[in-house]
This record gives sequence, C-alpha cells and structure tokens, in this order.
Amino acid sequence: MTALIFFQSSIFVSLFACTSETIDWNVEAVDHTMLFGEKTGSIWLQTPVYTIPPYSERENCLFYTYDGPEMFFTKGISYQNPLFGHHADIDVGNAADSYDLSDVGSSCEKAMDFDWNPIVEAVSEIAPGVAYGDYPPRMGYRLQSGTMIMLQSHHINTTAEAVLVNDRFDIHLSPAEDVEFPAAPLELGNEEFSIPEGFYEYTFDCVMEEDFSLAWIAGHMHEYGAYQYIDRIRDGELTRLYGVETWLDEYYLAAPVENYLPEGQEILTGDILRVTCAWDNDSGAPLEHPTEMCYSGGIIFPHDVGIHCNESENQQENQEPGNEPSQEPSEEPIEPSYNPGDIIFSEIQSDPCAILSLHDTDDACQIADTEQEYLQDTTGSMIGWGEWLELYNPTTEPISLQNFQIRNANAETIIITQNLLIPPDGYVVIGNNDNHGTNGLVTVDFMYENPAFQLSSQDEELSIWKDDIQLDHISYSLPIEQHNIGQSISVLPEFLDHLANDHPSSWCLSTTLYGDGDYGTPGTENQSSCP
Repeated sequence: MTALIFFQSSIFVSLFACTSETIDWNVEAVDHTMLFGEKTGSIWLQTPVYTIPPYSERENCLFYTYDGPEMFFTKGISYQNPLFGHHADIDVGNAADSYDLSDVGSSCEKAMDFDWNPIVEAVSEIAPGVAYGDYPPRMGYRLQSGTMIMLQSHHINTTAEAVLVNDRFDIHLSPAEDVEFPAAPLELGNEEFSIPEGFYEYTFDCVMEEDFSLAWIAGHMHEYGAYQYIDRIRDGELTRLYGVETWLDEYYLAAPVENYLPEGQEILTGDILRVTCAWDNDSGAPLEHPTEMCYSGGIIFPHDVGIHCNESENQQENQEPGNEPSQEPSEEPIEPSYNPGDIIFSEIQSDPCAILSLHDTDDACQIADTEQEYLQDTTGSMIGWGEWLELYNPTTEPISLQNFQIRNANAETIIITQNLLIPPDGYVVIGNNDNHGTNGLVTVDFMYENPAFQLSSQDEELSIWKDDIQLDHISYSLPIEQHNIGQSISVLPEFLDHLANDHPSSWCLSTTLYGDGDYGTPGTENQSSCP
C-alpha cells in the first residue's frame, strides 16, 4: 500500500492506493503518461502509473479517505490519455460504513462487494480525454470526514506493445453557505445480460422506495448501442423521461442530458423507473458487461445519499436479426428544447483576404488564388486559412451543437456534423482550418469544409439555427482604418447576450496577443475593455 498526502486550498486529504500492483520496469512498455496541465479545484489526485498489456483492457481502482471538514462536492474533472482512456469515474462510499479494503488491491471487481455511489456522472467532454460532471447551481453532494472515495480508471490498449498510462482527478468543493439543496447521484444499472450477435433489446425495472425530485438524467451505453429509453410508470401510466433514438459512438463518455430544472421532475415512492437498452452487435461474438453497458445516471434533490438500483429485472426476448426493433411505448422521445440566446456569437476572425482588399493590398491573395497556394500574412496565420468564429453558451447546462447550422449573408451554411459539446459558461471555436502550422496556432474545436462560407469584413450577417429556431443573429462591418490583419473582434463580457451583442458598441477590436502573432482570445474569456 502506498500513501500520498496532499494539502491544497486548506483541505487535508489522505490518499492511499490499496494496491499490490507494481510496475515491472523490465517490461518493455511505451510511456504514454501525461502531465495534464494546470490543476483546478480544491483537491487534485494523481493515480499511480498503470501498465496495460498489449491487446487488453484493464480497470484499476484507487481509494482514499476524505479527512477534511464538511464540504459539498460540486464538480469533478477526470483526465486520461485519449489514446487509451475509456473512462475515469469518481464514486463515494457511505460515510457511516466501515470499509476494510486490505484484500481488495486495485481490483474494481472486488471493490464492488462494498457500497459505492457515483458522486457525479460525466456529462461532457471538454477536450479529448477530459471529462467533467457537475451539480446544478446551488446544489452539491455532502462530504463528511471519514467518507471513502473510489477513483475508477478504465483503459483499453489496442496496440501490440505494453503501455504506461496515468489519470488525474480534480475535485471541486464548496462550503455549506454556497449550497441551497443537498443533492446526490441516481444510478440505474444492470450487469446481468448477455448480448448475442445481431439486434438485441434489454429492459429492467427499478422500484423507487422514497420521494425525490430529479434534476437531470442521462443514459450510458458503449459503441454498439442502438437506442436507449428511460420511462416512469405510475399507477399503470407510462411517461417517457428520456429517449435517444440513435445512439452515437461518442455518447459512451458523455450522452445527451434531459434537464428538468428549475422545478425538477417529481418521483414518488412506488414509481417504477424502467430502463430500455438496445444494441446492434456486429462484433462477431456475444457481448457482456463491461464491454457493453446499460446504465442511467442523474442528480436528485433534496437528498444526502445516492440511490443505486439494479435489483429488478424485466428482460425482453431477443429479436431475430433483421426484425424491426421494439420501440414501445409509441410516444416520441423527448428532444432537448432550445430558446433564442442559448448559444450566441462572441468572437470573429474574418478572412484575412477580405481585410487586405479593404486596404487595397490584396495582391497576395490574388497570387495565392492564381498559384493555388497560401502566402503568409503579416501575422501568424496563412492567407485564407486563419478564419474562425467563437460561440458562447450562457446557460447552466452543456449543449450539444450537433446538427446546428450557421449561415452568413450570402446564405452559405455550415452544418456542425459532430457531437460538439459546449460547456456551461464556455466557448467553442469553429474554423476553416484546424492545422496549427497554418492557422496561427488556433485550437479549432470543429473544422467546416464549405469553401464558399467566408466571414466577410463588411456588411456581414451571421445567424445560428437549430431546426427552425434562430438562437442568435448579428450583423457587422469592421472599422477599416483601425483594423489589422490577424485581429479579431469580440463581445465585451458584460454584453454576452443574444440581444446585447446586436449593438456595435458591444464589440471591440482584440488586443490580446495569442498563438503565432495574431490578436484575440479564441476559446477563452474575451477581453474586458476596448482599446
């Protein structure tokens, strides 16, 4: 057993790895450990280095006892090497229970002989390998001295060489005066299934034994998932709480979330929560847990102890491959609803060629177009390759931008084709080039491939849509005399609103140097004042 002690932000934590696993340094293993960058929160916990053999997957669990004053857990962030990390979870034991883990080692399977609750479900991937889950505003999970916490790390190595990996967990705590409602996780899961080849549907029921309100809920399956539903049954009447008709591969880490705040969804004693999972198994062999999963997680309030249920099983018969999957009940799944202002434009870097033409010095662009190459502009990005825009999420929930559309004044359109998640009070950058070598060292979260879509410098209009809902619309013309190539325009932080950002006085020329010599704050908070 190894012991590590950290003291940070006045929180004392005793961390220990109940593990007999040691690294055999004589084994030739490729080092893929990472530093993970700046630490956040009240407590940060670094795992030991784990060895993952070739063509294998491993789950390792690390344990520690929280020895600090009573606080509330409000946010957790996990870091893994995205090449090998599958998931990294934070689970908590019951404060009043005694946990003798001397025979557990680093075995997550043996640890399951004790009671654990997921302290928070991952709801978003904020960067490759970086997942976070947080509690709604004014809510948190109560941590008392003596509470045991388990850090679960799952890695998959598909290479022919052994690899060395590590994880990190950042835990954010808040004092009692900052928390209005004690909240706790809800986990509905079952591991007693075997998925044959072809299409297969599985259903299990959980009977609720107490009243609570549901803040939000989300599903969890892996890459073979087809669809997932969560229904509430009360007095024989079924109400769909959650539905994902088409399960995408990337949902294994952070699935779509159904939010019920501010009022919450009432759950009463005796209500049945029914989870339905379906898979298309084309692996060539049966699948079992943990290769595939059928779980649902959420946050409940007011509640001090998490609820974990996998006791009752109501398994459906396997359908023959080729048959239509059963999708009872017939009600349509709940889709997230959006309102104007949920996503807004916050910063724009126009096409450098358009700026050059305003100054009557567009020879470089004409040469580039003629010779089918790109010339370096006066700053960091290559002419025609440094165009980007930034979007901001002013809400308190992460939003998937998949299938959102951005339109310009020429009616050219960008369609966001991937599950691009923008965290609450967070930003994403969308650009025409994600190559750091030619875009001025801008980190682009989504690269569009419509060459006709350009961000003009004069008389430009931009709008963002989800289906027939327009979330934001702006129009602008850049100040020719003051504007330089490689200089973005950004909204002052106090005007980050879909109405306030309509006014020219809300925007400023950026003076913050970034990347390879351009000016702006792509992906981060905008500058606070105009030059």
